[in-house]
Amino acid sequence: VAELIGNRHDNIKFYEENCTVNFGNTPIFFCPWINSENYGSTLKGIQQTDAEVCMGHLEINGFEMHKGHFSENGHAKEIFKKFDTVFSGHFHKKSDDGKIYYLGAPYQITWSDDNCPKGFHIFDTVDRTLERIVNPYTIHEKIYYDDSQEDFDNHDVTRYTKKYVKVIVVNKKDLYKFDMFMDRLLKVNAHEVKIVEDF
Repeated sequence: VAELIGNRHDNIKFYEENCTVNFGNTPIFFCPWINSENYGSTLKGIQQTDAEVCMGHLEINGFEMHKGHFSENGHAKEIFKKFDTVFSGHFHKKSDDGKIYYLGAPYQITWSDDNCPKGFHIFDTVDRTLERIVNPYTIHEKIYYDDSQEDFDNHDVTRYTKKYVKVIVVNKKDLYKFDMFMDRLLKVNAHEVKIVEDF
């Protein structure tokens, strides 16, 4: 992959091993995915670097991977205690403990990302501030169908175009109106429409 992309884009640099790269006066330790093959060399790199900032694709215990699910099989966060700040990808949900920052996915990928704000970040290497830019676009939408609370004849279905949709039936008194609503919804070119109904 590195060779394929690198050959096409000379402005992209790949670091396949742990290393320290200077950005102005800010050295940053780049940490690879830690596995059995590079565990020893990565720990040695962490000990030897003078960087105060670490960036990597890490799996650290105690952090929320996605809503309600926490990492229990990763590395202890003590491995990274020498750094002032650690930035990581990997987990879809944004979270931090004040020192280790999981930046979260830049966009929704699976249903576990539903109703979980996504975005990307800009790290200022001069003053070491982190700015988050929230992604306004989503691909997952839930419709809570309750015809005792809303007239779905007037529900705007065009906002579900090119989205993955779950219709969660809370209350369905008028079967004909429900069928008409579903007929309109299925015509807006959604990627997928599923009905969730508890009988």
